[in-house]
Amino acid sequence: MFLVFLLMCLNPLPHAFALNQEGLYLQRVKQSLSDPTNALSSWKDRDETPCNWRGISCDSVSGRIDSVDLSEFQLAGPFPVFLCRLPSLRSIYLVNNSINSSLPVDLSTCQNLTTLNLSLNLLVGSLPDSLAKIPTPKIYYFSGITSQAKFHRVSDNSNRSSCKIWREISLTERFLLSWETFRL
Repeated sequence: MFLVFLLMCLNPLPHAFALNQEGLYLQRVKQSLSDPTNALSSWKDRDETPCNWRGISCDSVSGRIDSVDLSEFQLAGPFPVFLCRLPSLRSIYLVNNSINSSLPVDLSTCQNLTTLNLSLNLLVGSLPDSLAKIPTPKIYYFSGITSQAKFHRVSDNSNRSSCKIWREISLTERFLLSWETFRL
């Protein structure tokens, strides 16, 4: 028994499964998407941190993921809601992929999200009302999406002193959707 314990302690593969929690969330994102060009091949489950993975940026002080840019990776599938489990995530760029679903209600769990760019995807449905629950100032881009997507006004009247409303602005064939907060 002592020999088995000694062999386990001297294992030549230290940190074989040392990927941090953020990396485990990104592994779930990878599993949820079709990746025909292997754009996510640098996302190895044996790495200690995902900060060196393609498309991932981390804060230099905290080491936490603050931006995910998977633009033009030719990914397909539903919106990867596991991204919202990254507590310091501020930006998501999924431009020119085949994200082919409606945005999930769970998107409101991206509490620090300030930028979401889903331009040139296959989104359908309406923007979820839960987006009004994200507290930080934000800018969302949805250009070149299918005609099935519908943009509508979203309001959050839970705070009687302010109301958040979607406003659509056309900018040289691009659509910028942003929050405007009005005091009542």
